[in-house]
Amino acid sequence: MNAKANFTRNELASIADHSIDFMRYGQQHTRWLAALMAAIDDTLQRGPAILEARVSRARDLASLGQYLADDCSNYLDCEAERVQSALDEEEVKIGGLSKVVAEPGGEA
Repeated sequence: MNAKANFTRNELASIADHSIDFMRYGQQHTRWLAALMAAIDDTLQRGPAILEARVSRARDLASLGQYLADDCSNYLDCEAERVQSALDEEEVKIGGLSKVVAEPGGEA
C-alpha cells in the first residue's frame, strides 16, 4: 500500500506544480496585455505622428493583443483539461486503493 500511496502523492505533487506553472503563464500574458493596452492608449493620445499613422500602429498593437489573448486562452483551456484528466485518474487510483485496503484479507 505504501508504494501506491507514494506514487499517488508524487503524481498529485506533479499536477500541483504544473498547475502553478500555467497560472504563472496566464499571469505573464495578462501583464503583456496590460502593457499593450497602455501602448495603444499612448499611441492614440500622445503620438507625434499624424492620426492615420497612429491608428495604423494602434491596430498593429491590437492585433498582437488579440494573438496573445487567443494563445493564452487556448493554452489555459488545454492545461485545465489536462489537469482535470490527471486529477480524475488519481481519484480512480485512490478509489481503487481504498477498495483494496478495505477488502478483508486483502494485501496492499
